Amino acid sequence: MTRTRCGWGTVVLLMGTASPVVCQSAADSVLIGLKSVDARVFVAWDDRVTNQGGITQIQATSAVTDRFTLELRKLGLVVTTDAPNFLQCVVNVKIAGDLGLIALSDEIELSEPVTLDRLPKLHWGVTWHDGRLSTIGRLNLAAAMDDVGKWCAEQFGNGWLSANPKR
Repeated sequence: MTRTRCGWGTVVLLMGTASPVVCQSAADSVLIGLKSVDARVFVAWDDRVTNQGGITQIQATSAVTDRFTLELRKLGLVVTTDAPNFLQCVVNVKIAGDLGLIALSDEIELSEPVTLDRLPKLHWGVTWHDGRLSTIGRLNLAAAMDDVGKWCAEQFGNGWLSANPKR
């Protein structure tokens, strides 16, 4: 099943929801035969988040990265900068008005070199993607960053294991 990818405009509709909303799932068949990934993490926010969330962007990036790479390795994937792809866990963190909430947009994307019949030159394309939106209390930001790293790895891992069942 494919869902429409959603973005920050959707967060307005979700304020106050306790559970994350899944934005899009991907076809797992593109992951057949994949053995290694170049895992990367991007965390974006502004200073207001640090002031209300109690951790810095560097601390958040470190927490997501540590959990993300650990969980990918537990699955049996080789995590290396020599992989012919980029597996990106992207986190956008925003203050959700004056409600004392922080809005999170978590995305996991696999980008690989692709060629198109109409443009035979090599391009980079997103071949697998998933995402979710959620809100958390501002005091839960540190724990949420660990959860984001785990979620990114689990979402990708579920697709990867579906395409590459263990024998």
